[in-house]
Amino acid sequence: MFTNINTDGRRLAKRVVTVILAASCILSLCACGRAASGSMNVITDQDKIHKQIVKMLDFDIGAEYIEEAEMTKSKSVDTYGKVKILVKEGEEDNLTKLLQEHLGSGMDQEVSHLPGYQGHQYAEELKKMSDIRYYVTFKEGTVAKSIDINLYVAKDSDSTYLYIFG
Repeated sequence: MFTNINTDGRRLAKRVVTVILAASCILSLCACGRAASGSMNVITDQDKIHKQIVKMLDFDIGAEYIEEAEMTKSKSVDTYGKVKILVKEGEEDNLTKLLQEHLGSGMDQEVSHLPGYQGHQYAEELKKMSDIRYYVTFKEGTVAKSIDINLYVAKDSDSTYLYIFG
């Protein structure tokens, strides 16, 4: 009789421990998922994006060139965030002329020479594209003397994208 009570108690204890371990594993996975998705912080407000573009480049890329745009902000002092723009069909050449007026002719860029931008989603997308053209400009920083703002125009099938990393 004492053996059965002791055995039943052990079974109950094992079940409780198993449930507690399973719950802690599930909760830790949920916590990781929330942290990863919260770090992206995508902004789609076009007015905010235009203001940030002007702040980064000292000129605007007008709505006539933009089909869709989104941006991720950075919390670091000398960084501006990252912008992804889907260029309106038929405006690719006009956008190139605008960039050349303000930033020079740019240069062709091989995928193998693209920086990873710390594994940022936009950088990973860019690495899968073709016909990449690279432009760069510089801003004065507060901690660093100068901050480079990198622009990439690239093709993905029939679509053209402009990425700005600052």
